[in-house]
Amino acid sequence: MTKFKAYVTHEIGSFLWDGFTDPAGVGVNMFDILDGASLVGINLTDEQQNSVLIHANDFGEWTSDDEEIRDAIAAATDCEDYGKMFAWLAFIVGDTTAAGLVKEWEEEAQEILDRFDRENEAHTMTVKEWKETFAEELQATEDPEERAAIKAAAALLDGENPESLAVCYVATNPIDFTILPYGATTKAEKALCRDLSL
Repeated sequence: MTKFKAYVTHEIGSFLWDGFTDPAGVGVNMFDILDGASLVGINLTDEQQNSVLIHANDFGEWTSDDEEIRDAIAAATDCEDYGKMFAWLAFIVGDTTAAGLVKEWEEEAQEILDRFDRENEAHTMTVKEWKETFAEELQATEDPEERAAIKAAAALLDGENPESLAVCYVATNPIDFTILPYGATTKAEKALCRDLSL
């Protein structure tokens, strides 16, 4: 499972849609895209697939059935289920290439986070990573005030999705912002959510 599930899932969808609209340019086989669509619930007959393949290079010749299939594929590439989208991608390009693409997209997401942290004097990790950090800090100190502050910071993350991003600004203690989809509180956080497709 990728750390940046939402971002990577969005990038897989973009890759698949680009492959559907320009298979030669992306370097994928249109038949594999159509056949693999069953992994996300789009079950096409051989006749439907053949019709799209015949007209793929000439949109002017597309039938109304072809257009319905195109719309179904477009909707499917917006699927937010990482497991299904990765399976579809791997069906088309193979497990090794799919894993390589995911690694590239994870690195892109990390670059976005790193840039956000530099520009905003912040430190951003997942809720799970922050909780692990707080647990380590608790073990490292016996000071009652420090322990109380660490526990207060950790409590702010109670009930949050472990895969969500939480940001701590250098000037603030404890953490007082948790980034959730469309739940950012500052312009910079909203930009981060947008960039990571949360």
